[in-house]
Amino acid sequence: MLPRKTKQKIGYLLPKKAIGTQQNYNAGEKKKRLFMRGSVNYQVKQIWHKIDGIGTSKLESRSNGIQNNYGQKVSEKVHSFRYKDEVIRTAKDLGTFAREKFNVKDMQAISREIVESFIQEKIQNNVSYNTISNYISHLQKIQIGLEKIGAKLESHNNLFTRDDLKEIRELTKEQAYKTEHQAREYINPERIISNLDEKYQIVARLQFEYGLRVAEASRINEYQLNGNFLTIQGKGGYTLTKEISKDLVNKINSYIEKEKSFNVSYNSYSNALKKVVQEVGEKYSGTHGFRYNYAQNKMDFYQNQGYSRNEALKMTSKDMGHHRAEITEVYLR
Repeated sequence: MLPRKTKQKIGYLLPKKAIGTQQNYNAGEKKKRLFMRGSVNYQVKQIWHKIDGIGTSKLESRSNGIQNNYGQKVSEKVHSFRYKDEVIRTAKDLGTFAREKFNVKDMQAISREIVESFIQEKIQNNVSYNTISNYISHLQKIQIGLEKIGAKLESHNNLFTRDDLKEIRELTKEQAYKTEHQAREYINPERIISNLDEKYQIVARLQFEYGLRVAEASRINEYQLNGNFLTIQGKGGYTLTKEISKDLVNKINSYIEKEKSFNVSYNSYSNALKKVVQEVGEKYSGTHGFRYNYAQNKMDFYQNQGYSRNEALKMTSKDMGHHRAEITEVYLR
């Protein structure tokens, strides 16, 4: 048990339920480690308490606030009930995403990589730039709330920052669609893939040949593989099982044996892909371009087997992990 004095100190920083302690012993020394715990909803409440500006002066908060992208001072807090609902909804969405995709249950441990993947999933689901820009604005408030929670592991400091969010916003401008839908499939995907390094080839092939999202294709653990079958926990709890080629299985397993998991950084993959796409003379349309190719190839395959367009659309939608067939329609324009 911790000494009474230490317990009181922790309880002062945050409510008892919100903070846990772990004790490690290293060379006889006791080390205290702090972390957020509880459900996503509970942790989001702790974040909200740090940015709750309902009923306070927005003008006064601005004078002591932070600078936005345009050099103007803005409040660190949330002052309207409507915006409160939006920020809390995004925080819950992010917390759930971190648990499902990265097995990160402590929201203070959410890193830039997780935030980037969260935004990438929005882009891949064809959410417009304006909507994604709003998500990033919500994330700025969430980041402030997390920063203001004083009790945390030292390793959890600055895992994603305001500067990170500025960079993510700039990247989003390049990738998310603005108004009208534009064709995003690649003209010669096989040529692009063949010019990538092996690790990036694996991710690209999983996207192009099996329709995986980049977050699903770039992080694979041993328990997900059973022979030639790969099981994926898709968006919204959707579980997909794909039978993949023996060649791909062997390559993925070789990385798992060496590195304990197959893990590719989104930034390194997208940068490598962009470079190769430009080298072969095509227009870069993001990592999600391969899923466009997959959707169109699947539709052709099913229709050539004699299925009607509606039947082919339903099967392709299921293959892609979409809950509604109309989402898949976007990939076919």
